[in-house]
Order: sequence, then C-alpha cells, then structure tokens
Amino acid sequence: IRNFLNDETHTKTAIWNSYHAIWNKLFVPSPGVYQRLQSVLLDLGLSAGEYTAAHIRSVYVGNGTDHYDEIQNAVHCAAELAKNSSSKLFVASDASSTIDHAIEYGRSHSWHITGRRNSAKILHLDRGRDFLQNSNDWKNHEPSDYYDTFVDLYILALSKCLTYGAGGYGSWAAIIGDIHCTIKHRRKSCTQF
Repeated sequence: IRNFLNDETHTKTAIWNSYHAIWNKLFVPSPGVYQRLQSVLLDLGLSAGEYTAAHIRSVYVGNGTDHYDEIQNAVHCAAELAKNSSSKLFVASDASSTIDHAIEYGRSHSWHITGRRNSAKILHLDRGRDFLQNSNDWKNHEPSDYYDTFVDLYILALSKCLTYGAGGYGSWAAIIGDIHCTIKHRRKSCTQF
C-alpha cells in the first residue's frame, strides 16, 4: 500500500479505486465491531461524510512520547481540510494522551474536536511476529478487546476528509473510505490556518 501511495501516476488512482471497491465487496465489520461502531458514532455525534478526521501516530514513531508540534500540526491540517470552523473534527491515535492533547488544543482554537477518550490501554495489532514470540501479553485478551482498532479504522474511513502521518493505518482508512481530500501532516505544515 505504502509504495503506490508515494507514486504520483495515474496507476495510483486506478489502484486506489480498485482497492476501495474490492474492500467493500470482500469485507464487512463483524457484528460486534459494527455494533460498537454504531454506538461510538452516536455517542460522538458523528455522521458518515459529515466530519473531518485526523490520525496521529505517537507510539509507532516515539514509544508513546508526545510530539506536541506534530499533534498541533495535524489538528491544523484537519481544520484546513474542513474549511469551516464549525465543522466537527475527529481525532484518533495509538496513544490516549495524544487524543487528549489534540482535543484540548482544538478547544483553545474554538474548534469542535472529538475523539475516543479511553482510560484503558490502547491495544495494537501491529507489533509483528517478533513481539508475539517475545511477549505473552496478547494471550491475556479476548478478540473483542481488539474491536476498537477496527472501529477507529472505520470512523476514519467514514470521514469526508482525512489527515494522517506515519505508518499505513491512516492511509489505509483513506483508501477503504475512498477519501480523496487528504493531507499527510508529517509532510506539510498547516500551522498558518
């Protein structure tokens, strides 16, 4: 996925459109994921295609340390994509502290930002084979404990516009959601908005 996202040819568009169509034909959320997704959308007051989203990686790029400049830039990029200060903005991250900082920062600019504030540890599926061989942590969780990973993916994919940074999670959401108004906030400075 990452290779063709960096390719600026017409092939990118063809693959993007094909991937979106194939995804929607082959995959549907499990009943548990779907129910949780509907509940979260209702709780956050979000409707498909009526909000802008931002995905900010913290753990992936910095072992959970906060990158305030990147968080603030991501929020500015989402506001730039929304083009309306009253638009709803949704923030997802692999660290709860990042979501909290983004929400608070948005409030300081009078932007309507929401996110899934979660006191529980955010679980990850992206640790790889070496992590699984060296840790038994995954054995302590039921499959349903990982639903939120997919709920966040679908919430990002249901947005009208999306900004994302490191890793492939945010760009994956853009592809499966067929979202064409995107900003890679690690490559663009949006602080002027």
